[in-house]
Amino acid sequence: MVTESGDGLTCLEHLRTNKFAVLVTEINLHWGQGDGVIEVMTDDKAIETIPTVLLDFLQVSFSDDGAVHLSNPLSSEELVRVVDQRVARVQG
Repeated sequence: MVTESGDGLTCLEHLRTNKFAVLVTEINLHWGQGDGVIEVMTDDKAIETIPTVLLDFLQVSFSDDGAVHLSNPLSSEELVRVVDQRVARVQG
C-alpha cells in the first residue's frame, strides 16, 4: 500500500492507523517537516520501528542571468534502490 500525506500531522495519523513497511518522507513536509515526523516517531512506541528514508529532493543552482533552478538529484530508480536497502536492513 502506498499512501500520500500532504503534511506532517496527517503523516503521523496515517502511521498510527495503518501498517507500513517503510516511510519515505520529504524534509520540507508541511506542518512538522520530515525530520519533525521522525522525531515524534522516536517517542511513539507504536511507530518507532518503521524504517524511514528522509529525502531532500531540491538541488539549487543559479544561471548567469541570476535565475534560480531547482532540480531533483535522485532518479526514481535510485529512490527504489535506497528504499529496498533500508527495508532489507530492518528485515535482515
